[in-house]
Amino acid sequence: MYKSVFTNIFLLMTTGYGSLNSPQEIGYLIKCYWILIIFFLIIFVGFWVLGRYIIRLRRQLKQVLKSRDVEIEKKKYIQETLNKTIENLKASEDKFQTICNSAKDAIIMMDPKGCVSFWNKAAENILGWTENEILGLSLHETLSPLKYREIQDKGFRLFQQTGEGPAIGKTFELSAIRKDATEFPIEISIASVKKEGQWHAIGIIRDITERKQIEAEIADNEELRKNIIESVLTGIVVIDAETHTIQDLNTVAAKMIGASKDLIIGNECYDFICPAQRGKCPITDLRQTVDTSERLLINVHGDKIPILKTATEIKHKGKSILLESFVDISQRKEDQEKIQHAYDEMNAIFENSLVGIMVLSNRVMTNINQRLCDILGYKKEELINQSPKKLHVSERHYHEFNMRYYHRLAEKEIVHLEYPLRRKDGRNSLVSVQWKSSRAS
Repeated sequence: MYKSVFTNIFLLMTTGYGSLNSPQEIGYLIKCYWILIIFFLIIFVGFWVLGRYIIRLRRQLKQVLKSRDVEIEKKKYIQETLNKTIENLKASEDKFQTICNSAKDAIIMMDPKGCVSFWNKAAENILGWTENEILGLSLHETLSPLKYREIQDKGFRLFQQTGEGPAIGKTFELSAIRKDATEFPIEISIASVKKEGQWHAIGIIRDITERKQIEAEIADNEELRKNIIESVLTGIVVIDAETHTIQDLNTVAAKMIGASKDLIIGNECYDFICPAQRGKCPITDLRQTVDTSERLLINVHGDKIPILKTATEIKHKGKSILLESFVDISQRKEDQEKIQHAYDEMNAIFENSLVGIMVLSNRVMTNINQRLCDILGYKKEELINQSPKKLHVSERHYHEFNMRYYHRLAEKEIVHLEYPLRRKDGRNSLVSVQWKSSRAS
């Protein structure tokens, strides 16, 4: 049909309308024209629809290509980030390994089962186990003494559930066991970390054997120092040089002050042991030297006790302290007073005696009473520190007297005789002489 329509239209276009003989043919031709118009219209609409579809496909394709490019860039970025993260992780791991292996302290990790999962070089040196030997072994059974097991088992069950425990986040001292089964003191710090939903423990261990030995020596020395301070018969007081508060004292000092140590320590020295006014401390304010000096000690009752005192300013832990030591010389003072009283009495007897008295030392007159001066007509100052030769009648008499009597005096005999002495005016006086030697202390 379409072929005949197109053929007729083609003939009509080439021969013209004159060839049409009837109205039926013209009507038929018009129908053909409409059919042709509709045909071309359908083709146009089809091409228009196809064009729009193609345009939409192109847009979609561009979007797909753009999305693919974005996805490619995103994957590329993710890949680069992942590679960089892997490199950082590797560098961080290398750094961590370097730090752990160069650390002086043992670094140990325990997994959720209680087994060793990390072991650094210092742990090998301190505990004796190599990494290959210890990894996978039970940490508590391998390294802990039996005395800790019960407490550790109880704490580990709590740790597995919560990551907490009495030892987490703390530093404390206990004992550990080396590979050779020797027990030694350690200082350990424990922290918890959660990995893949399970709790792990990290411990940092330090061998404190040497420190403990030093602490023991210090404690022994401190005990010895305290025993020495407590055993001496001298009062010893330690005073803060800045605040003048009493920091420590021994038992002898407390007894002399008359109060217990607890009541004395913390008080100012002005209130107890020193009569000096505030601001006039002989050591810190007046800068005096107190070295075996006679001072006064104030006891708890306010009594002043004579003491022989030495005070020294020293440095201790960066602070100035006064170290004072003193002895009670009350008895000595009493003895001195008695001796002085006895001496005064003896001197009064010596001076007021009705007989002349002379004291010789190494054949030199060291003392003469007034009665002898009156007998011989001399003043004291004319005879003191002089040889007794000037009192003899002649030098011959002096030598004869020495030869005859001095050896008897040396044997502590009492020599009694009548003997002439020469007065200052040259006259001789016959006197009764009694000699006796004694040793002066």
